[in-house]
Amino acid sequence: MNKLIKPFGAGMNEMHDESLYTNIATSHSSPKNEKELIQIIKSCISSNEKITVCGSLTGLVGGAVAHHCHSLSTVNLKAKHYNKESNTVEIESGATFEELEKFVLKESKSKREFPISPTEKTATIGGAISCNSSGLRSYHFGKIENFIESITYCNSKGQVEKISKNDDDFQAFIGSEGMMGIIIKAELKTIEKSASAWGIMFFFKCNDDASSFVDSAADCKGIQVIEYIDKQSFQLCESYKGLITNIEGIPPIPNGQSCGIYLEIYADTELKIEEYAEHLMELSMSFNSDPDLTWAMSYDEMSKLQIYRHAISECINMEVKKYNNIESRIKFINIDIKWNNASRKEILQYYLNLFKESKLNSYIYGHIGSFNLYVNIVCKTNEEYTEAEAIVQKAYKEAINNGNEILFEFGVGKLRNQLYCNIERVEVINKKMKAKQKYDLKGIFNPMNIFII
Repeated sequence: MNKLIKPFGAGMNEMHDESLYTNIATSHSSPKNEKELIQIIKSCISSNEKITVCGSLTGLVGGAVAHHCHSLSTVNLKAKHYNKESNTVEIESGATFEELEKFVLKESKSKREFPISPTEKTATIGGAISCNSSGLRSYHFGKIENFIESITYCNSKGQVEKISKNDDDFQAFIGSEGMMGIIIKAELKTIEKSASAWGIMFFFKCNDDASSFVDSAADCKGIQVIEYIDKQSFQLCESYKGLITNIEGIPPIPNGQSCGIYLEIYADTELKIEEYAEHLMELSMSFNSDPDLTWAMSYDEMSKLQIYRHAISECINMEVKKYNNIESRIKFINIDIKWNNASRKEILQYYLNLFKESKLNSYIYGHIGSFNLYVNIVCKTNEEYTEAEAIVQKAYKEAINNGNEILFEFGVGKLRNQLYCNIERVEVINKKMKAKQKYDLKGIFNPMNIFII
């Protein structure tokens, strides 16, 4: 065996990600550089050992969890280089978004930033590219694919290749969940950093007012983030404040309010920010929002609201873990649809109707600005989990039939591969399968991701 490939100690080869999908790895490695990475891949290829790549294991669908194969960790691949002429960053796949953001600020003397900002800052660059992630500012900037100049990867022959944004297969490679090659590094574009920004949380007594406010505010100047948070999500965070110290200073949802809309506005000057904020305050009042209840924080403080938004996901994960400890079948389960043919009001009402006859605990939040809300379901028993699976399958089938996109934000991985293959359009699956066969005919990379093979 290659010395870089290590066997596990007794009982140490079980792995899981944040979804709590769990499986077994046969061996593991953590290459420190590109040379070691290539050696490991070639060794696995020669011994016909399949490879699953893992980063920080923050995924929610089991994509980075080895399925009876070698587990290759990228956590030591963190090399970075900033090109001051092109304002691009060449960064290895194991670097986290927190490391990327600090590096860009330092190298550009705080003049530039990388705008794709997942709320989970410990997520790795390679993982984000594999899932084509977006983050809070997706309303304005879209997904990470819009900021990738090129990707350097190792192919199924153990050779290093590069694919750029102008290549025919670039779109197929992004979001392929590691099935077509192992990402070594990427060249990313940065943008000029705004001088001023505010984070503002508006509260509404009903969903209709909230969605109508978003419709009216969507074209207002300066907005880069539009997020929805339901009352249940606020209350869940409130119950976990003793365990998550970063959100202890955030007050509970005001009495009588049923949901919140979180906006971030950016501008070149503080005067413009104040103008944008004043306009939004007036606009919110026309939809029955009380300005005295509104939370507003400047650039230096709005990270508190970003942390709060991320805390919702953390709290849901902790809830799932609590019940998974009792019933191991219970996993992270959610609905993740990009709606192309529905209004924001219709999306919210659809999700509420899904659970009208159910006692399941559901939490609705996410990118309402770009018509991509999440519904997370916390199940307490195996019976509830079965009920939740049926509701999720119903939602995805109806979404497909109405021309929408499913599993848009978190990917398919292994947790949802059977669901995906059963309900996705045949032409979409065939397109992905052809790309897999072209780049990895022998199925070396990330087995069981997306497909049940």
